[in-house]
Amino acid sequence: MRFDYPAEYSDAFGRESVRLTSDGAVLRLELRGFAFEGSSFDVLWPVAVEAGEAAFNLHQGCLVDFALEFEVPMPIDRHGGSELCLLFVRVEVTQESEVVSLRLQLDDLYYASSGRTGGFEDELLSLMRVLPPGVRLRSCFTCAYSDYSPSGGHMFGGMTCYRDNREAYLQVRTKHDYLTLGGGLPTHELWLCGEFEPRVPGTGYRG
Repeated sequence: MRFDYPAEYSDAFGRESVRLTSDGAVLRLELRGFAFEGSSFDVLWPVAVEAGEAAFNLHQGCLVDFALEFEVPMPIDRHGGSELCLLFVRVEVTQESEVVSLRLQLDDLYYASSGRTGGFEDELLSLMRVLPPGVRLRSCFTCAYSDYSPSGGHMFGGMTCYRDNREAYLQVRTKHDYLTLGGGLPTHELWLCGEFEPRVPGTGYRG
């Protein structure tokens, strides 16, 4: 399965419509005739070395000094049923910092994250705090079987899915438990598979 999002890319060289794709672990961006891939927006590497000679800013080999805006069809749980909303995402990546802004359209209202952090984890938590009671996002981020590494990660992704080792994962309570756990697959916050189960507070390493 692959997600395919129309997106707007802008940098010092201009603004253009692009396609952003994801297989749940790797992002791919087609830009000015070149492909960039990576697990996070702050580590998008050119697939071809010739991209370094084109109109991009690269820092340590990664794409920087750009903004990317796209919309994600976001399933939510509400009133005992599921429905689809739009999540508006804006990311900004420079050599010095990253910014993430999220807005969820629910009926005729918009609910926004703080926009003050550089990571999807904190911004999704911020967004969830302002949603109406009974509304829950439905993605890997809110799934019972996903977790983050204790060593941290990038602004996006860095999650591991343990649906194939769920019984052992649900017994995790400490850092040692988590570090000795195997059987995980890389995933990211906005992904969703057919084995989603709502996360219960206190589950796994991240709680």
